[in-house]
Amino acid sequence: MSAYSERFRADAALVLTAFLWGGAFVAQRSAMAVMGPLEFNAVRDLLAALVLLPAAMLFSRGNFTASNLRAGLILGLLLFVGGTLQQVGVVETTAGKAGFITGLYVVLIPLFLQLFWSKRSRNGIWLAAIVAVLGLGLLSIQSDFSIARGDLLVLLCAAVFAFHVISAGNFMARDRLDPILLCMIQNIVAGVLSWLWVGSQGSFVIHGVSSAWIEIAYIGVFSSAFAYGLQLWAQRHTPAADTAIILSLESVFAAIAGWYFLAEMMTPVQLIGCGFILASVVISQLPELRRVPRTVEM
Repeated sequence: MSAYSERFRADAALVLTAFLWGGAFVAQRSAMAVMGPLEFNAVRDLLAALVLLPAAMLFSRGNFTASNLRAGLILGLLLFVGGTLQQVGVVETTAGKAGFITGLYVVLIPLFLQLFWSKRSRNGIWLAAIVAVLGLGLLSIQSDFSIARGDLLVLLCAAVFAFHVISAGNFMARDRLDPILLCMIQNIVAGVLSWLWVGSQGSFVIHGVSSAWIEIAYIGVFSSAFAYGLQLWAQRHTPAADTAIILSLESVFAAIAGWYFLAEMMTPVQLIGCGFILASVVISQLPELRRVPRTVEM
């Protein structure tokens, strides 16, 4: 199979990942009516790890190495922090807004690559950043010029997820780690940390789990286990910046799902803000899109 075919399959996997993540915002908001954010994250992450366990035992038995463990611990810690910020923030904002703000990591990734990894960003990145900030302002700033706490928490979540995508890309490209095993380990780490936090507060509620089992099943099986596994596999073939542009479709799917399932509506100004954010995503990746091959050699 040609490198271009592998890249096409990886990009298609990332589109599916974005679709599954976009729908997750609806499940997250719905579940928050009966259970706490960290309680929800603990159950969903440990469920994801349990779902991945048979595949890891069958296909990854020989890959339980120190490299996989170290990478899984790092990614799991980032997943815990980002997931906590997102889950707490989504309680205080809409699914659509949370999806669009989370999508800002498409701009944050190349910025972080330049700031922390000395990988020089293209000139278009800075224009994209300005457009994204304008869009975030239109989307989130209220009439009294304050920004909602939930929107700010989701913005911080976007920054953490940017580091997660960069780190995952580095691990998969440099060390060629096992995506199934790595996904399972990161979910175990994130789930255990969430569980310990909930346990320390003595706030675990069994009724909440039984009432939100559909939301937990969707997020645990499809959004956490399957989608994160797809992301890690795809990042063997798709660079971090390119991964971000595809995963930014998550914000569009989140807005559609919020409108369809939760009847969430946006004001005209907020819709313009969403348009700015999508424009920033496209601007940030225009040079990469021009490099995509137009033909495939047979």
